[in-house]
Amino acid sequence: MSDTNKLSSADIEKILAPKIAELTQQTQYGEYPDPSTVPIRYLQIVGTKRPIGAGARQPLDKPLLRDQVLMLQDILHFPEDGVGERSARFGIGYQKADKLLDELQAAGCIQVRLQKSLSLKGGRPKKTALLTPFGSDVIRLYDNHSHP
Repeated sequence: MSDTNKLSSADIEKILAPKIAELTQQTQYGEYPDPSTVPIRYLQIVGTKRPIGAGARQPLDKPLLRDQVLMLQDILHFPEDGVGERSARFGIGYQKADKLLDELQAAGCIQVRLQKSLSLKGGRPKKTALLTPFGSDVIRLYDNHSHP
């Protein structure tokens, strides 16, 4: 031992070597056959995702929720409406409608635009959304799935 009453790593190895050797002898290793089932490819099951901007499609992190699909369909039919009109139409709060738009934008389904307020007093810009080509594909796939 050193003068500071601390063990060196060599001292620790000397003390523990017999215990480690005993544990190694007593350890039993199991052998398992290869799995008989095919591995689950989660990302192939849940669909595809396209990042904002151009590029190849990538798997979605998760499938779209019903509210998100309904919001996409609403954007298709009312592209010039803002978050306020959408929240009123859906009967949800402004923040929830805004969050849905943010989620759809992150998934690459829509492109969000901010339009300057037309009010003379100013005010917050109007947040509108346009479907991306990927968003149109998603709506088409969901429509085909729900109406075979």
